[in-house]
Amino acid sequence: MRPALLLLIITAFAKTLPAAATIGFAETPLDTLPRFSPADVFDLEYATDPQISPSGKTVVYLRNGFNVMTDGTDRRLWELDLASGGHRKLTLHERNESSPAWSPTGDRLAYTLSTDDGSEVYVRWMATGQTARLTTLPNSPRGLKWSPDGRQLAFAMHVDGAEAGGDFGLKMPDKPKDAKWADKPRVTTRLKHEADGSGYMPSGHGHLFVLPADGGTPRQLTGGDYDYGTDFDWLPDGSAIVLSANRRPDRELAFRDDNLFLLRLADTSLTQLTDNDGPDNGVAVSRDGKQVAFLSYADRKVDYQMPKVMLLSLAAGSTSSAGSNSSTGSAKATAGPSDTKGAASAKPRPLLPDFDRELEQLTWSADGKALYATYTDAGLTKLAHVDIASGRLTEVLRDLGGAGSGRPYTNGSYSVADDGRIAYTQALPARPADVAVHAGAFKKSLSATLTDLNEDLLPYRELGEVREVKYGSRPMHYGSDTTKAIEVQGWIVLPPGYTKARKYPVIVENHGGPILAYGPNFSAEMQLYAAADYIVFYPNARGSTGYGEAFSQELYRNYPNEDYDDVMRGVDYLIGTGMVHPDSLYVTGGSAGGIMTAWIVGSTNRFRAAMVAKPVVNWISKTLVADNYYGYANARYEGQPYENPMGFWKFSPLSLVGNVTTPTAVMVGLDDLRTPPSEAKQLYHALKLRGVETALVEFPGASHDIARRPSQLIQQVNWTLGWFEKYR
Repeated sequence: MRPALLLLIITAFAKTLPAAATIGFAETPLDTLPRFSPADVFDLEYATDPQISPSGKTVVYLRNGFNVMTDGTDRRLWELDLASGGHRKLTLHERNESSPAWSPTGDRLAYTLSTDDGSEVYVRWMATGQTARLTTLPNSPRGLKWSPDGRQLAFAMHVDGAEAGGDFGLKMPDKPKDAKWADKPRVTTRLKHEADGSGYMPSGHGHLFVLPADGGTPRQLTGGDYDYGTDFDWLPDGSAIVLSANRRPDRELAFRDDNLFLLRLADTSLTQLTDNDGPDNGVAVSRDGKQVAFLSYADRKVDYQMPKVMLLSLAAGSTSSAGSNSSTGSAKATAGPSDTKGAASAKPRPLLPDFDRELEQLTWSADGKALYATYTDAGLTKLAHVDIASGRLTEVLRDLGGAGSGRPYTNGSYSVADDGRIAYTQALPARPADVAVHAGAFKKSLSATLTDLNEDLLPYRELGEVREVKYGSRPMHYGSDTTKAIEVQGWIVLPPGYTKARKYPVIVENHGGPILAYGPNFSAEMQLYAAADYIVFYPNARGSTGYGEAFSQELYRNYPNEDYDDVMRGVDYLIGTGMVHPDSLYVTGGSAGGIMTAWIVGSTNRFRAAMVAKPVVNWISKTLVADNYYGYANARYEGQPYENPMGFWKFSPLSLVGNVTTPTAVMVGLDDLRTPPSEAKQLYHALKLRGVETALVEFPGASHDIARRPSQLIQQVNWTLGWFEKYR
């Protein structure tokens, strides 16, 4: 029951009681509401992955909440009946669920359920509520997708294999009985062998499987020393799948070159559909099977490249096996377009060649006349309807968001029913994501919010108000007009009870990426900073997404640089408003935000204290150590660090450490593979040797996402505030 409705019922009942009996129902004055506190983090909830049924009558979504006993996130499937407003937990499972997928007729729902050894595929019959486990798999399935006839489920799964070329070690002598020798060494020969958040990656490859929807044995469709993931879609007759994969012989080094292939289920043969030197992904097949929409760009090896929506026409009879090569035979993919006869009738064409925003999450309309897609625009995540014939883009809604509750990043997800109704995660400045439904493109009715997951908490807390700010900064570095000042967008969170009668200290919070974006979304971290009586300022400096390709490319071989000016111009703007005390400046940020924070204290002594979280301070040492080490050469700086050491050093915050006088603490997760702990230690050790006040805060068991567990989010905020309070 909504708290407002409950209050009305209680108030009406109270009026029937004697005066003395109504004392317990006295309303608390709004100005005495407590502020958002660290303990409240455990009570937050947010919605993800809303899936609307084909009929548009039901939405199933993941309800995420924090578990105070396990210090983790509980993810459970919940069901919303759009006619009655009914809202209930869908299953009796008490383990994490994920990947809800409606059958084509909406009679069943497939999903995955976590087990002690990974996760398994389950199906629920919606009319009866009967649930069945369909699999016993060696590894966890990913990306469940129903065949159009509802008879099969396709998914991706890692298949274990031996490390190629990893058997060169000398044979050990026989070990005596009961002797305790050291474990054998772990031998790695792969380019990519670890991933932040999951650690060392087991040998083997990802492959596609199909599973009978009424139970049975999964059949492996792909093979060989290639990786196939969740980027695939069915043809409408169920005879084939269009997928994205990199099948180049030199794919480890040419890792951005994914192409589209047609995989036939009858003989597991593959036909190459595209031959672009760059990534082709985001596959979406039209309902009639005549077109494939996907995202693509020709790789120029720069820091940011905006993919475009491409349309590829499939010729009639494209599911025949003529002209194809087996996915389990030849180690080399088909050579190019000459081998795709009968599969693609023409070269791909761009749908919106001049649209200067990055479209994602492609979904066809039921009639095949339009595509839906999300994009970030000036801090907002929007949903667009794109007419195929005219190329006209229409904004449908602009309040998507909420893949989490920690920081205000732009994100969100949606699904579309056959009648055009849209279910999506709705994000607001004062609430984590709820589930909302929109009537559809060109419908005048407003979105209806279907859940109120935090109405038992947040109405009873005084939150900081989120306001937009805009200000001018230096001209573009690479743009066509290098004389015109750019406009930078940012947001501030005001302390609860804010008054114009005083000047406040400010915390500058720099976002990660750096090619990402913040927006006016709920953030537990920002609210906790504001509750401690700071104004919180978070800008989208140049390099952020949502402002066009040129704006995002500003950091190419130029990072950090003018983005520093964008941040500092924002600080000066706030001081000029009279809201902020010029002698009470504090700065923090994580990942790319940590890089910017370290760069700031090396460039100015205006801040009273700084907390540098999970930074890169030395591009020479970081680049060849991090889990994504292979992706930096030429894309960010010219060459490799051993080829261009001074070019990498020029943009390393450690090069400025001799200037630092600001008390600067450093924070990192001990299992961070993206910005390794050695980076944080370099800064800490350098500051200690120079006599600058510093501290090293290391989180045991934490990866790059320090705040993945709720207690870690609280600790991150508390240690940051504690450091600032020492110098306030």
